[in-house]
Amino acid sequence: MERARFEPSPLRWGLLASLVAFAAALRTIAWVRTAAIFDDGPRFLALARAWAGGDWKGALADHYHPLYPVAVAAVHGWVPDWETAAAAVSIASGSAAVAALYLLLRDTFGAPYDWAGAAILAMHSRAVQHASDVQSDALYLALFLTSAWLGWRALRSGRARWAAATGAACGLAYLTRPEGLGMVALTGGLGLAALASGRWRWRSGLAWGAALVAGLLIVTAPYVAHLQAETGVWMLTQKSSLGRFVTLGAEQPVRAPRESAAAAELAPSAEPPPPRPSGGRATAALAGLWDTARSAARVGLLVVLVLGLVAARGRPGLRAFYLGGGFLLYAALLLVLMLEAGYVSKRHVMPPLTLLFGYAGLGAAMVGTLVARVLRRQVAAATAALIGVAWLSTISLPEQRAPKRIDQLAARRAAEWLRDHAPAPGAVAGARYRVGYYAGMPYVPLQGIQVAEWEAVAARGGARYIVTDEADAARVLERAGLEPLHRVSAGGGEAWVFERRPDPNVGAP
Repeated sequence: MERARFEPSPLRWGLLASLVAFAAALRTIAWVRTAAIFDDGPRFLALARAWAGGDWKGALADHYHPLYPVAVAAVHGWVPDWETAAAAVSIASGSAAVAALYLLLRDTFGAPYDWAGAAILAMHSRAVQHASDVQSDALYLALFLTSAWLGWRALRSGRARWAAATGAACGLAYLTRPEGLGMVALTGGLGLAALASGRWRWRSGLAWGAALVAGLLIVTAPYVAHLQAETGVWMLTQKSSLGRFVTLGAEQPVRAPRESAAAAELAPSAEPPPPRPSGGRATAALAGLWDTARSAARVGLLVVLVLGLVAARGRPGLRAFYLGGGFLLYAALLLVLMLEAGYVSKRHVMPPLTLLFGYAGLGAAMVGTLVARVLRRQVAAATAALIGVAWLSTISLPEQRAPKRIDQLAARRAAEWLRDHAPAPGAVAGARYRVGYYAGMPYVPLQGIQVAEWEAVAARGGARYIVTDEADAARVLERAGLEPLHRVSAGGGEAWVFERRPDPNVGAP
């Protein structure tokens, strides 16, 4: 077995520190310029408050996995403002993800492609967007890439301690998002292949596998056991979009877990079913997944990725099986998610895409080499990679000029006006969860509901107010007899606050 070796270098660590600082600066600037928080942000903040308030059982009952809210609750001890504490966790995690990718690429590709790939992640517009908000994606990405790096070390060295660390890192990624278990499946599968092929001895190979499983179980078993105790069924997640993996007790009814009071304030009374792909389901799902992946990657990254894959052509080795296998494994999982839930978000695509950033580093060097040839110059690989990364920065950085979610600023201002000037207490209905958060009121969701039915849905949910930033919806609500209370212009858009007046005949003798 090959022993994993560290090669410390002051220049390398200085470059890594610079990349991490650069990533942190970009993400901090993006957060400061954010017009409205991520739509799931209020839910995460409510869960963090539940953890901080000691309602851990109620917080665990929520379908969101617990690690990000726990981290926010811990940071809140030093950062009084909840939103700032949550953003700090995301910014630190997004910056740490750059370091984790650097370590993975250092071991799989070497210099200069390690720092080139890490630099691409540091400045990529989607990565900056997801790591500068109240959302769990940055923490998940950091743990996902850490587990990928440790998994590579475990496979190359065959040592049980690396396998145990891999299992633990995958467990932490799972406690952030359920798909965090993917890397442990990939690492374990390649370990079994090494054992079956005779490259590993049975005794040491079995010890390696036991360490991998032990590291995973130590981290994940308490949460899985809690899910079983609360629901009566063995499962890995309560997120319906990924399905429930039942292993024992299938004949038992699933008990509805109780919810934390803080989270319940923002919980919708009923969530509309997500749209499913129309037409041929598999074809539509593949087309939707490709469109999402293309949007997540952006044009510049796709160019250097294709060039890097061309540069790496040849007989695939362990690196290709590991990184490519991980990407394909998660692509298959996302395809299933598209088929089952009808959608996949760009933030779901980014983590497996980062496994290919070493090839993006190769592609960046190819771009630099092509530029040098045009100028009739000969440059070293590091200089070529630097030129390629600089070229990519001219595409990636301008994409971040506009404040994030500036189109949602008017709706935020309308909800905040309602919080301060509501004529009477009541619930608010809107097409975004954050409407209830900014209004400081119980929330009734209007996602996926026809505008003509908004008033009826709001009435059934007990909402006295409706906030919308859609001009067509505002006209429909006004024709339905709702009274417009306030109109806001902000961020280049407009939003309206409507009031549903209680029917004086309801309840009259």
